[in-house]
Amino acid sequence: VAPTESDTEPFDDGSGRQPNISITFSEPLDTSTVTTITSGTNCSESVQLSTDSNFGSCIAMDSPSLSNGNKTITISPGTKLSCGVLVYFRITTTVKDASGNNLSAPIVKSFTTCS
Repeated sequence: VAPTESDTEPFDDGSGRQPNISITFSEPLDTSTVTTITSGTNCSESVQLSTDSNFGSCIAMDSPSLSNGNKTITISPGTKLSCGVLVYFRITTTVKDASGNNLSAPIVKSFTTCS
């Protein structure tokens, strides 16, 4: 059975790089399939953050952390984002659960920073 999203939350951890984003899944993920770009603007990894709804370019992030038995991914931008910016967050279908099942569809969310 493919993993499903059960909760998503942008939050500020006090680092000044707000927002951090946490997404929880229904089952443990294969950690090797959860990747982010750490430099540049290429949207080639499985977890993406962009100010472009078409994901033509992405924002570099810190490496993702997994917790809650590998059910929760937390990511943060590599640099501080300005307040009032509409940000898009996407997890591609290349993310798999621990049994090797891919997400059945991409997960795309949007939110405004500092809201």
